[in-house]
Amino acid sequence: MAGPLRQETSATPVDGHRLPYAVGLGLVPLGGVFGWVAYGWARRPEGTVRASWPVSVPMGCGLVLGAVGFFGPMVTDGLLDALLLSVGVAVPVLAAGVWLLRWRHARPSAPPGILPRLPGRERSFPGVVVGAVPYGMTGFGTLVAGPEGLAVAAGAEPGAARLPVPRSVAVVRVRPRAGGAGEWVVECRDGDREVRVVAAKEDLPWILGALQ
Repeated sequence: MAGPLRQETSATPVDGHRLPYAVGLGLVPLGGVFGWVAYGWARRPEGTVRASWPVSVPMGCGLVLGAVGFFGPMVTDGLLDALLLSVGVAVPVLAAGVWLLRWRHARPSAPPGILPRLPGRERSFPGVVVGAVPYGMTGFGTLVAGPEGLAVAAGAEPGAARLPVPRSVAVVRVRPRAGGAGEWVVECRDGDREVRVVAAKEDLPWILGALQ
């Protein structure tokens, strides 16, 4: 450079800051989301149903914020402008992610049209309880729903051995059984243990009512 004259060379660091800023701003949200998901995944109780949406929603938000963070320094004039762009995009993206998670949590556990019904007297029907719990025994293929709650029995005849399902069992969701003709699964939690109640669709209202 001599007076008002300046000659550009290949070593002129005019845009040298862009790539380091892009890498840093792109990795920060991705690293944060990966850490958050890994921490929450590791702390889930053993046997918990590992649905994909608690991972896919945060990861989607992280990918969007990572992309904005990476390309922000490429289209702005400095670090401050890139930070402002990232923050401006982060607010609606994170708000949308929180809304999706809340919406998924608030979805009804039973399919539309299936409402819990509490029987005035005991009703017996085929069904089983599956899980690492004392009342999830092999050979007990009858469910008994009544005012006292739900129980699993060795048969429908009077005097058949039965085991009560404790009131601590909470319904998580209801879904069709994979490969089961007409059978549905009521996914439940008993503390940190997963419990599944399998029965016909027409018997779901009595199961849901007895588990309330």
